Amino acid sequence: NKNNPNDAVPMGTTDYANYYAYINLVGTYRFLGQTSNKGLFWGYDADNAGMMIAQGPKAFPAVKAFSFVEANIVKLTTKVTPVTSFGIIGDATPGGWDAETPMTMVAGSNGYQWECDVTLGAGEFKFRANNGWDVNLGGSIESLVQNGNNIAATPGNYHMVLYLDTYPAAAVLTAN
Repeated sequence: NKNNPNDAVPMGTTDYANYYAYINLVGTYRFLGQTSNKGLFWGYDADNAGMMIAQGPKAFPAVKAFSFVEANIVKLTTKVTPVTSFGIIGDATPGGWDAETPMTMVAGSNGYQWECDVTLGAGEFKFRANNGWDVNLGGSIESLVQNGNNIAATPGNYHMVLYLDTYPAAAVLTAN
């Protein structure tokens, strides 16, 4: 984004220390403060295990992948997890807590939308990426956050769409 807040992807937070976003990274990047922060940004600290450094002159190394990006502006740490798949898992899903129901990326969404048709039973479920728990979403369908609580299911047949282009993320379940 060449340090231009107008081109930056907003990151969400619940505690003003840990920030999260799904971003389709296409090259080097930096973390920027809000416009009101008068040019505050964090760059790459090559001398300190790649941690964030305020006003750091170097951008973080290029990543070319749809990714879950985390930044802690207190500890000055960051983590980028490329996202290659999404699914739902839980005792309300066909595979229970042992096998997730895969979702398919919506064509043309660049990773920001995933969908599936699923029959939910009584119980709970969560969304997760890469068939693991490093990136998982819970809370409520309208407000999905990293490591959020399990979501209570209403039994039925649904077309489910997961939207990752805002914070918090959200899903829409349409009865089939």
